[in-house]
Amino acid sequence: MFTRFARFVVFAVSVTALAAPLHAATNTLSVTLNLAGLPSSLTVCRDPTAIQAFGVDDIWQIPIDVDNNASTGDYGIDVLLQVQTPQQTYPCSPSVISTASALSAEVAVWNSAQNQFVSSNLSATVTPDFATNSLTISVDLSGPLANLTPKSPIYAGTAGFYTPTGMSPTYAYDTM
Repeated sequence: MFTRFARFVVFAVSVTALAAPLHAATNTLSVTLNLAGLPSSLTVCRDPTAIQAFGVDDIWQIPIDVDNNASTGDYGIDVLLQVQTPQQTYPCSPSVISTASALSAEVAVWNSAQNQFVSSNLSATVTPDFATNSLTISVDLSGPLANLTPKSPIYAGTAGFYTPTGMSPTYAYDTM
């Protein structure tokens, strides 16, 4: 599941920095999100009603405008790197799991015919660092990322899903 969120930052934790060095020697893009905190365990299915609507508890996204053209992709976003907590099915019950084993990374590309992000053939890895409160997402610079340059805008955002009392499920985020 790829949910569209463009140019926003922060839910319960803060993205305090974004570093995206292009490693030419290894042909890899690594994006590090420095968070206000990164617990060693997470509670998943903390809101079963929100799980019914969204399927996950938390998402960290890295929207990338590969060609630096706001007229292509989804408002300019061509590729979406996404880290998320495990997919869940309603009904579910809250449980505590290890953060290191809970997070998975995906790469999606904008498909204009379907008007949505779809899975790509690239695989990404996520490495949590509890000492520095950071998540590093790494992916090969090939396929849809082959033309990435230092001028390609890279954004960061996260969303947490919940149900406010007496309301429909929603998500929390801040805009950049």
